[in-house]
This record gives sequence, structure tokens and C-alpha cells, in this order.
Amino acid sequence: MFSTYKLWVAALALLGATTIFSGSAHAQKIGVVDGNKVLTDYTDAKKANTMLQDKGKMWQDSIKLMQDALQTKAEGFRKTYETMTKEAQQKAQTEVNQMQDEIQKYQNAKFDPNAGELSQMRTSLLKPILEKIKDVIATVAKKKEIDLVIDSQPASIFYVGKKVTDITSDVSATLK
Repeated sequence: MFSTYKLWVAALALLGATTIFSGSAHAQKIGVVDGNKVLTDYTDAKKANTMLQDKGKMWQDSIKLMQDALQTKAEGFRKTYETMTKEAQQKAQTEVNQMQDEIQKYQNAKFDPNAGELSQMRTSLLKPILEKIKDVIATVAKKKEIDLVIDSQPASIFYVGKKVTDITSDVSATLK
């Protein structure tokens, strides 16, 4: 019985030692990257953002012109509304409603967050940029032997310790 007890204690000691040493030998190295900083520093992302802003401004200007035309037409109708026949009043109201509908349709076609042209353009422009950034992050992480990289900007990360490697500058430098 005594030898079984010694064997049991030795097995537990061996198991404990194995757990302790394997835990330290396989500790994960964690890195953080400021994704927003990398994106705003990356030249291709800046160009894409400028293109999106320019296209959005052009479409906004078109909407403004359409709204001005609508307002001019509506004011013209208001001035002569009392002298119009019922049929002419209905026709004028129909024209104003159609113009409003056209403006709304145009605005939705261009700016709808799910299916608008601007959203689709943003997706098509940013997808290859984000893939490249992701690849560079992976390359830098492998080079620095980092097992896990976390974006430092989400609100869910409240603390980053000294043992965590910030690779933001390395990623930005590699992208340049």
C-alpha cells in the first residue's frame, strides 16, 4: 500500500510539473494594432477615401440641384395656384410629388447604406485594401512570433499590459 501511495504522489507531482512547464513553454505572445491608425496612414486607403468623398459630394450636389428645381417649381405653382383650375392644381401637385419621388429615389440609389452605389463603391474599393492590411499584419506577427493580434481600438479592450507587443508602426511601415 505504501508503494502505491508513493507512486500516486509521484504521478501527481509529474503531472503538476508537466502542466507548469508546458504552460510556460507554450505561452501565447499577444500583439495589438491600431487598425484605424494603420488605415488612415495607408496611402491607398487615403486615395480610396478621397474618391468616395468626391463621388458623394458630386451626388449631393446633384440632389441639391434637383431640390432647388423642385423648390422653384413649387414656388411658381404657389404664386398661381389660386388662379389655376382644379385640374391644373392637381396636375401641378402631381408634378411636385413626382419630383419629390425622383429626388428620394436618386438619394436612395446613391446613399442607401445597404444597397446604394456609395456603399457598393466603398466595399469594392476597401476590400482589397483591408485584405492587404490583414496580410501585412499576419506577416509582421509571424516575423515577431506573435500568436494573436487584437485591434487596440474596440471599446472592449480596457487594458494592454507591457508584455503585449504593439505592431502598429511596423504594419504602417511595411505598407509604405
